[in-house]
Amino acid sequence: MAATKQPHGTTQPPYVPPVPPPYYYPVIPKKDRTWIIVVVVIAIVGLLFIAPTMFFLFFPFPETAHITEFSEDVAISEGGHFKYTCGYLTKGDKIQISITVKEGGPVDVYIMQSDQYKGAYEVSNVSVMSFSALFKKENITQLNETYCLNKSTGWDEICVVIDNRDAPLTLNDATPTGPVLVKTEIKTIEIYAFD
Repeated sequence: MAATKQPHGTTQPPYVPPVPPPYYYPVIPKKDRTWIIVVVVIAIVGLLFIAPTMFFLFFPFPETAHITEFSEDVAISEGGHFKYTCGYLTKGDKIQISITVKEGGPVDVYIMQSDQYKGAYEVSNVSVMSFSALFKKENITQLNETYCLNKSTGWDEICVVIDNRDAPLTLNDATPTGPVLVKTEIKTIEIYAFD
């Protein structure tokens, strides 16, 4: 490069701006870390499914129950009956019955489904009357019993009947001697099990 002529007849080399010595930062290639993200996502999803399953295996929920209680002195005329509707029950539910005849003679106790009750008590013509029950205790003055619905009744209305009549289809039933007063305690236990 030729020197330029400066005023006053002096020559000066051309101006070169100062440049720092070349320094190169090493370029580190980016590592592919997507496999770490994939592993973490799989672990989180696995925990979401496995943790609840393991919890229920080692700490299962106990059965819970809905309990309904009835306690009263029930007066039943001769030839009559008392019906207590337990509600809609199914297999595994329980009915606890405790009765004591306080006045009068022996009675009969039945646990029936709604169609059994209709066939035995809601027909006016004796010739079409039918009788069947899930549970029966006849000719008694005292009873303390727990009945578990052990066969699949479906979701059906179940009732407890205290009978003070002489029905032609039940040969071993009590023969009424007049009105009765029965101390009655009925507990219905609906079981909710978590399977």
